[in-house]
Amino acid sequence: MKKLLYYLLLIFCTISTAYTKIDTNQSSAFDVDDFLFDTEGLDDEDADLGGYNPGVMKSAEDVFSNNAAISFNIAYFKNRGIESRYQTIAINGLEMENLVLGRASHTQWSGLTRIFNGTKCYLNLSASPFAFGDIGGSAEYNIRASSYRKQLSANYTIGNGSYNHRIMLTYASGELKNGWSVAASASARFGTQLNYVKGSSFLGFSYFLGFEKKFNNRHSLSFAMFGAPILQGLQANCVPEVYEMTGTHYYNPNWGWYEGKRRNARVRDTYEPVFLLSHIFNSADKKVQVTTSLGSSFGHKNTTAFNFVKTDDPRPDYYRYLPNCQAHRPYQPLCRLGRARISPTQL
Repeated sequence: MKKLLYYLLLIFCTISTAYTKIDTNQSSAFDVDDFLFDTEGLDDEDADLGGYNPGVMKSAEDVFSNNAAISFNIAYFKNRGIESRYQTIAINGLEMENLVLGRASHTQWSGLTRIFNGTKCYLNLSASPFAFGDIGGSAEYNIRASSYRKQLSANYTIGNGSYNHRIMLTYASGELKNGWSVAASASARFGTQLNYVKGSSFLGFSYFLGFEKKFNNRHSLSFAMFGAPILQGLQANCVPEVYEMTGTHYYNPNWGWYEGKRRNARVRDTYEPVFLLSHIFNSADKKVQVTTSLGSSFGHKNTTAFNFVKTDDPRPDYYRYLPNCQAHRPYQPLCRLGRARISPTQL
């Protein structure tokens, strides 16, 4: 009997150990090929309220991660209640946390999907080769020119989200005989005719240029520059009463007609280019790799808004313009004005 219990305990410990090893390998490091990556869901100035991690975006093997990664980002969902400032994002070994925001700004490389697809991700506090890790996980993008296969590709995408058309051109030389490698990519996103949210717009351009010189098997020098200037007309949230009055959940109070032209009152203007210079050293036995990176980033990020002084609030969904304010008699004239202003299509 004792022998039977001993063998059962031994089998149980063996199965537990094997399961732990398999679980660690599958959940700690992910490759981008396991996910459907779309940077457009990250173009939000309040992204720090959410818990975005590239390592869990739309995992084909995990239902929760599949929905929580980007699909819930619009609702500022926090995966495990952790904000994005508790995540470590690095490019060529250099951490990209903004000194002002305290988090990485994914709009800096928005639209460069073909370039930023070499991602290694580590969940939670899992050990990583480039950082100590963080409670929100960590991810590293490898954008060295030598890491891309030789290619010349062109892509066109049509949709009805933030923009209607995307054109992308990508080139990579691979490693040449003289040790040089070159990679470049450019994309444009535009169009508003098909947008299901009236008044929203998107005009964005993205570029990437990278060079790398391999001097020998132990030393190489890499340079990369990229940026994504974006102009985006935003949608605003409304109270349920406004959606009931307009008959649509896509009502957007931000836009209207001004001097015969359709304009959006809230337009986000973003452009923060990045320059990276990296030196890569490999030991003779190829067991140790040391990456030294020097980077610079600058630019601007701002959003327009209504400005009015000594006049009625121009926002059509201002609460004093809504029917519920009739309970307050002093506001009845404004309520009548508000009912005339509310429209599914304009201010």
